[in-house]
Amino acid sequence: MCRVGGRLKGGRDRAIARKAFSNALPPAVLRRLGKGGPDGFVAQFINMHRSSIAERLLDGLLSKHGLLDRYTIEQALRPGQKVDASDCPRIMALLDTEAWVRTWSAA
Repeated sequence: MCRVGGRLKGGRDRAIARKAFSNALPPAVLRRLGKGGPDGFVAQFINMHRSSIAERLLDGLLSKHGLLDRYTIEQALRPGQKVDASDCPRIMALLDTEAWVRTWSAA
């Protein structure tokens, strides 16, 4: 989305709506300049389930067959470590792949 002549091209500028409802909206919404995406939700999910994600990946079939960089996963998912936003899609893709492999291995 980009601004063309003060207007958003390919999207909607919600500043007018935020201003109209400013008495009813939380300050964080009033200050927001962009749309939220799934990244924050995914990072929160990974942080909440960090230990079970690490266990699933490190003890899983992908790891058993040498298809994972264990050190990198251990570092990314160690307790207290902030999950880097750029790692979230990779972690979720690995979880998805591990689940897929387990499904076919059980058959």
